[in-house]
Amino acid sequence: VICPKESGNTYSVCQYICSNSESELTVLPDTAKINLACYDIIILASGVYANRVHKNILEFVKSVEADALKPEAKIHMFLH
Repeated sequence: VICPKESGNTYSVCQYICSNSESELTVLPDTAKINLACYDIIILASGVYANRVHKNILEFVKSVEADALKPEAKIHMFLH
């Protein structure tokens, strides 16, 4: 589960998801430790601000190289 910042409702929901599953929580912009090739499922979480997702999520998505993911990886987006 990838969250755009370490506060707010999105962060609280992400913490809940991770504490009730076998998921890891990563808070952006701390992406140096993420090896996306290790994951079958990736969840990006964001609140919606002026009809847009959080800038940290946008920057992260733009920075991901296609070969950084498993070919069968599933990416989900949690917006609220």
